[in-house]
Formats: sequence, structure tokens, C-alpha cells
Amino acid sequence: LRYFVAQSLVKHDLTPIVPVVVIKGKRQWIEWKRFVEIYDDNDIKQYVGISLKFYDGNKQWKIECMDYDSGRVYYQHRLASLQANDPYNYSYDAISQCITCTLDIYDANRGNYYRHNNRY
Repeated sequence: LRYFVAQSLVKHDLTPIVPVVVIKGKRQWIEWKRFVEIYDDNDIKQYVGISLKFYDGNKQWKIECMDYDSGRVYYQHRLASLQANDPYNYSYDAISQCITCTLDIYDANRGNYYRHNNRY
């Protein structure tokens, strides 16, 4: 993943960087969603989102999570309340093109897979 994240920084003009509002309890802050090009087991290009948060104390960016749900990213993005003509304001359609992966979770105890879609 580190390799693909580094490559996404080189190819930064190919996918948007999306500001979002994160709310945890009574706290809220801005994170930036970056979309990373990866390749699946069949060598097909996919995209997954990563959430970046800047820590002022040490002046560093940190990956907070990976995003597989374009609806959730769009909802968080709408909370930023950007003007319609803002260059960082993106539609759901634009964001949904940037997350093409799904997350499959395997429950070893039950032998089941659970799929998390990227659509809401």
C-alpha cells in the first residue's frame, strides 16, 4: 500500500483531493480524501480512498483510514458546505468514480464473507 500511496502523490492530477468533515463525539475536524490507484489479483486497476489528517504538533500527515464507501465520503464532503463553484466541491458522481473497490470481510468462525459495497 505504501508504494501505491507514493505513486498517487506523483499522479496527483488524475484524481481529486476531497475535503471532508469528520465528527467523533463532540469533536469535529477536516480530513482530506486521497484516491489511490491499486491493482487487484487479476491485475485490473481499482481505486480506494484514504483519509489523511494533518497533525499540527509534529507537522505531519497521517493516514487515518481506508475508504470503500463513496456514499459515506460524499456525505462527509457535503458537511464541508463548500460553495457550488469551489474547485474542491465535488458531486456524488465524481466521488463514486474514485472508489471502485469493495471490502470483503471473512468471518473465520462462521466461514462467511461479508461484502461492503461502495454504493449507498
